[in-house]
Amino acid sequence: MEAESNEALTSIADLFSNIIVSERGISTYDYDGNALYASYQAIEGTEWFMVITANKNEVLGSVYELRTIIISVTGLILLISLILVFFIGNSFAKPIIYTVKYAKKIADLDITENVSSKYVKRRDEIGTLSISLQSMKDSLFGIIHDINDCAEQLSSSSEEMTATTEQSSETVNEISITVTEIARGASEQAELTQTGAAKADALG
Repeated sequence: MEAESNEALTSIADLFSNIIVSERGISTYDYDGNALYASYQAIEGTEWFMVITANKNEVLGSVYELRTIIISVTGLILLISLILVFFIGNSFAKPIIYTVKYAKKIADLDITENVSSKYVKRRDEIGTLSISLQSMKDSLFGIIHDINDCAEQLSSSSEEMTATTEQSSETVNEISITVTEIARGASEQAELTQTGAAKADALG
């Protein structure tokens, strides 16, 4: 009855009505200009109810504070996760980029550098790939070295053949000169023979 004449008690009256009807739950009400929460529970075997009240601003203040803490912690975890992802991703991507560049060098026949030892010593797929690239580089270097040796031997043989050809040419020239002299001597001998024969005829 008093709640009907006093609007300040209307909210409390509604709260008690909810308590009596539901016997258990949480409700809100206003009292003396404050917004309050009320948690209530019927006590078994009695007609009594246990009611716990709390200021709404205090409850929500804790929630806001908790929300701020959760957001801060979440942001910190996200930042740490991004940093870890960056370093972990970089630890995988950097060796792959290096091996791709090194493979391109080999494709361009650039074998002046060995694969970095820090990649060769790895115990994962990058290490296996690095060892394979180093083996390929060594094999290619050996092939080029063998080709270079063969080219040097061929060049040496070519020089020897050139020298032999020059010697043969000189010998041919000397033989030609000798044959020419022999022919000249034979021609002179024939002329002398003819002269002698003519003198013998004249003497006869």
